[in-house]
Amino acid sequence: MAPEDPDALDAALAAVSLPAAVHEIQNTLTGLSGWVQLARASRSREVHTHALAVVERGLALVASQVAALGEPSERFRVQPVPADVVRILAEVHELLHPRCSARAVELRARLGEAPGALLARADPARLTQVLTNLVLNAVDAILAARAQHPERGVVTLSLGRTPERVGLVIEDDGVGMEGGVLSRIFEPGFTTHPQGGEGRARGRGLGMVIVRRLVEAMEGLVEVASRPGEGTAVTVWLKRETAPGPSPSHPPPAGLRSGLRVLVVDDEPAIRELLEVALTLRGAEVTAVADVDRARRVLARGQTDVMLVDETLGVGVSGTEFMADMAVRFPSVGRVLMTGAPESVASPGLWASLVRKPFLLDDVVRALDGAVVPPEVPPQGP
Repeated sequence: MAPEDPDALDAALAAVSLPAAVHEIQNTLTGLSGWVQLARASRSREVHTHALAVVERGLALVASQVAALGEPSERFRVQPVPADVVRILAEVHELLHPRCSARAVELRARLGEAPGALLARADPARLTQVLTNLVLNAVDAILAARAQHPERGVVTLSLGRTPERVGLVIEDDGVGMEGGVLSRIFEPGFTTHPQGGEGRARGRGLGMVIVRRLVEAMEGLVEVASRPGEGTAVTVWLKRETAPGPSPSHPPPAGLRSGLRVLVVDDEPAIRELLEVALTLRGAEVTAVADVDRARRVLARGQTDVMLVDETLGVGVSGTEFMADMAVRFPSVGRVLMTGAPESVASPGLWASLVRKPFLLDDVVRALDGAVVPPEVPPQGP
């Protein structure tokens, strides 16, 4: 299939940019929900530990997707590296297996290689988005076929290769597609499931558009083969690499300087409690309050090194306005602003760092550490 005019595709994606981003976030949350349910139903410490690792990776992906809401031009930007596609396929299998099982769909992984044995040029996070989208599309196709074929229910992840390319294959035994449908699957707004699959939002015809746009940005291509009533196979072809990519090992958790005095101002009890506990465990002395009046009293004591303030603090109360006032009254106190808004926050410069929700705790820790105002050095005598 020949690609559409790039300018026309850009215009179409710009017109649906917010729904497209929401679609991707929903896909990621779909997988995370399954692991949370699996961990809740299990008493195995091993299952809990593994679920936490999967959820942690997924939340990092959600955080990057939410960050892209503020800058549409970043939504399809990729950072290709020599990526371990065996490991990425295995992680997608882990992420989505519980969700598939809940719908009586078997998600198989026939990789035939050990992690590290096959590398391709790809952005690991973006490739995870692509594969997640394709697996959930395959599940929808199976659910659509069940009325006539109740025995259907297998999605298979596998690998292909040529001397120059690595193929990541997602194959289902679902409803398949007629030629007229197959020719339109990359058309923005076209969908084969207008009511959405089970447990998914109403289809917007964005999934395959996003898939192809991201794969092409990684200098790859998408190949689709389908037979009506038998199923569909989608292959993502990427350039092979021989050099190893970045180590998959995770850095140790970020830490705060011992005894750093942090004031948290947030009217949401769950977030306030989370930050109080987490930052205390990282070595800080934390005071957490729900409103600006209490925050002013804490600051007046002169025992705060850095404040972490939510952008909205109840009806009619602006965290940015409060911070502007405190910047004048307490200039030696570092300032970090939290926001859940997708767009850029007004009045930059009132804070040293900006943390977007949903956040990772390490991001908060680094922002606080970087916002501390260094003490003034007294002038030296002659």
